[in-house]
Amino acid sequence: MEAILEAGTEVFAGRGYARTNTNEIARRAGISVGSLYQYFPSKDAILMALLERHLRAVEATIRGCLPDLANDRVPLRRAVRGLLGRLVAVHEANPALSRAVEQPAGEMPKIPEAYRLYLETFVSELESLLRRRRDVRRADPALMAHLLYAAAEALTGWLAHGPSGRFERSAALRESVELLCRYVERPASGSLASKARGSRAS
Repeated sequence: MEAILEAGTEVFAGRGYARTNTNEIARRAGISVGSLYQYFPSKDAILMALLERHLRAVEATIRGCLPDLANDRVPLRRAVRGLLGRLVAVHEANPALSRAVEQPAGEMPKIPEAYRLYLETFVSELESLLRRRRDVRRADPALMAHLLYAAAEALTGWLAHGPSGRFERSAALRESVELLCRYVERPASGSLASKARGSRAS
């Protein structure tokens, strides 16, 4: 089973979901396709097993960051930087696995239950901590949580695989933190945005 998953990681990462088939995975694993089917009925099943493996690592990382994210005595930028930095480390620890499960939209098979539950749980916890933090602006926390998750997921993949030497990693991470934090943080009372809102209200 491990040989099949390792081969699947390499083939999905290199060829993409649409061009991958079980014959190629079996050849890469050094077994017959009949032997592969004893463990996995389809390439979708292999990809889902890889996705669940990736999600376990991501979930453990997120859970380790939640205390800082929920504690408004920890500066928001420090908490968000810690989260992004650790998520990038997860991607870089096994870049082939990350590329294997990050397939283009519309090509992936139906989202598995495990992923759906993971997403719902994390977004719900993110919504809860946005409600509690005093430095988060007033808005719809449920909508903010969904948008923040989507943005963080996209940024994590880009930070791990995207810059390709064009930008310094530290600068890219710093600007990613700015992007996320400026979306959710409460403006300072003396900021131009606050004054503009005050003048419109009057």
